[in-house]
Amino acid sequence: MLQELERVLYALYTIDTQTKEDIFKNEEIRKELKEIDDFPELLHEIHNNITLLYHEDIHNISNILKIVIEIDWALNSCINNIELVRKKVVKVRNYYSKLKHRKS
Repeated sequence: MLQELERVLYALYTIDTQTKEDIFKNEEIRKELKEIDDFPELLHEIHNNITLLYHEDIHNISNILKIVIEIDWALNSCINNIELVRKKVVKVRNYYSKLKHRKS
């Protein structure tokens, strides 16, 4: 998933560098690439916590709660990474929609 997110950002960056108007502010794409760098670690953490959850005693409420909270946090971080990239895609979509509208 990380590679796909990076590829989307690089493609958007390429488009941005070829337009007369800057779609993105200075370093905006580069900042997003740095923010999604933690994606593999998040997936690894989710995997580890799922393994812990499988082996946890169902009566150990505090440990189960702790593990589930950590899984929730990691999943939310993954969702936020995807949402950051999605916002950039929407920005380019809106830019080209306006261009198409102007040419019509």
